[in-house]
Amino acid sequence: TSLSITMELNSCARSFSFNATPKLPGNASLQNFHPGQKIQITIGDDLVLSGYIDTTPVSYSASSVSLTVSGRSKTCDLVDCSVYPKDQNIAFDQSWSGAGVYRIPSSGSVVSCPDVSAISWRGQQLGTILAQLVKPYGVRLINQGQDLSAVLNYDVTPEQTVLKALQDLTKKYDLWLCDDPNGDLVVTKKGYTETTERLILGQNVLEGSASFDASKLFETYQVLGQTKGTNTSFGAASSSDPQAFETNFFKRRRFTCKKAEGQTASFDCLKQAQSSGNYDKAQYSALSYKVQGWRHITDGRLWKINTLVGVEDTLLSISKASGRFLITKVTFNLSDGGMTTDLELIPPEGVKQDEEKDRDNKKSSGKKSGSKSTTQDLGWIEPIDKTRAMA
Repeated sequence: TSLSITMELNSCARSFSFNATPKLPGNASLQNFHPGQKIQITIGDDLVLSGYIDTTPVSYSASSVSLTVSGRSKTCDLVDCSVYPKDQNIAFDQSWSGAGVYRIPSSGSVVSCPDVSAISWRGQQLGTILAQLVKPYGVRLINQGQDLSAVLNYDVTPEQTVLKALQDLTKKYDLWLCDDPNGDLVVTKKGYTETTERLILGQNVLEGSASFDASKLFETYQVLGQTKGTNTSFGAASSSDPQAFETNFFKRRRFTCKKAEGQTASFDCLKQAQSSGNYDKAQYSALSYKVQGWRHITDGRLWKINTLVGVEDTLLSISKASGRFLITKVTFNLSDGGMTTDLELIPPEGVKQDEEKDRDNKKSSGKKSGSKSTTQDLGWIEPIDKTRAMA
């Protein structure tokens, strides 16, 4: 009766939640859905999510029964679980490759690795380490054209989550992690694809909003750095010259000074000052839109995260010359209002990698909507190895 599917650039596990009625088509039953069960969701012929059911709360009265089914992508295990222990059998979980499971071709190359276990790597390529970290949980590593050949030494602690280890390894190389419809982990870059669709006020935009909050934005950003001292260069001599970056946003003085990260020369201080200023300017320009349907008008493709899109919004003075915005979050909604898509956009400079979030916060709590249903373009919500249920 209602559905919400959310994909976010800074999250490696997309989530879903839907409300169902007691009687489903095809002789299916609410008893088909159980926590821990494998599930796949398609929109038309497009696979959207492969994962597991987390929760199935039921509420009922003398006149009605309602079930909410919530869960996440297969990559949820990378968020919740610790790195698999050494000397355990980590042969790849083949249960998702059985008959009846819908799989689309990967939009990238599969990174292979041997069936071995380790919590310590010496002289191994980055791609091999990443693939071995996710392999025990039945997740493949998909590389979207990134260089994963760096040779590294890396150790994990027993309680460290897989996601934290992945972030430690990839952040230095500005690599981004997300999942795909097959529930596999994707290594990509920011703004990997572009769309021919444009968001245009008066055509495909139903609602829009922008906070335009400049309280955390400054006119001048200065970064102070320090290099490692030597016998001949120490104290003030080892300090880098202060470097400043002007945003040209305000017509008044707003100055902030920050300490550089790590060992930095003057050039590095300037880069960090520019990065901080551009990030805050981009955060000021963040946008939110609601569009009708789940697909582009021009080519019928589903809206996707990590996609650059053009925006024309005369109300917000945004034109073709404003450049492209990065889609950081996509939520498909089915409710009383029909099918809509919520999009969160920001200039690419306004996105940076977040540290691992609390495990409980990653789980979808489910967002209930109205009970009126519409089934146009909505495909199967299929508990694997159970009777198919038409949404």
